[in-house]
Amino acid sequence: MLPDLIKAVKAAGLRLAIHLEPYVGRSPTTVASDLAYLRGLGITEVYVYQADTVGSATDWAPLVAAHRDMRFFAESGDLASMLSGSFADYARTAGFDGVYTYDAIRYGAAEMAATCGAARQRRLLCAPSVAPGFDARRSGGARLGVVSAAGGVRYDTLGQAAFGAGADVVSVTSWNEWHEGTQIEPAVPYCFASDGFCSPGYEGAYGKTGIPAQTAYMDRTAEWARRFRALRSG
Repeated sequence: MLPDLIKAVKAAGLRLAIHLEPYVGRSPTTVASDLAYLRGLGITEVYVYQADTVGSATDWAPLVAAHRDMRFFAESGDLASMLSGSFADYARTAGFDGVYTYDAIRYGAAEMAATCGAARQRRLLCAPSVAPGFDARRSGGARLGVVSAAGGVRYDTLGQAAFGAGADVVSVTSWNEWHEGTQIEPAVPYCFASDGFCSPGYEGAYGKTGIPAQTAYMDRTAEWARRFRALRSG
């Protein structure tokens, strides 16, 4: 599907980046093959999820160096290492261009500031990630907690935090799994017949109801993008 997706993205005037997630058997060897394939399709930006579970920084270094015309961001699920700068050291040694946070639950203003500060000290780019909220009760992920979208307040708070952290890129963690409640894609209220769980959609988000509410987060994302471009160009 990827070649067709690339065509559709280009037709919309956008550029496609890849989020390279874990898979069975992921290793430096398989990732080398992945990157060669992606570059062959014209993709030049890759976000590597949990990069430190693939191998050491020295394992990554030749993979990254083999694709000088690509830009790489790395993430670790180890929050402490992200905040302390030890993961930034890893990313720097590996040759990554920057780090990103991805996590929709544990990062707020302080965590973004610490992560981006550590990145800047090591001359790395920083891409803090924002999301409207988190609710994985339906998928058995309630142990992670529920982060309320609060009618859009959470999304705006994280957007402001990303700007305050001096973000080079702002990434949006959205629809990694719809049932985790991170999505910004258009939605309507819906109840599942299988278990009776009801999703409220975006009713009330930013004061919108009905049809306007369906795209509340897409509309807000466009507004944040305009602000970010203005900030970067100013």
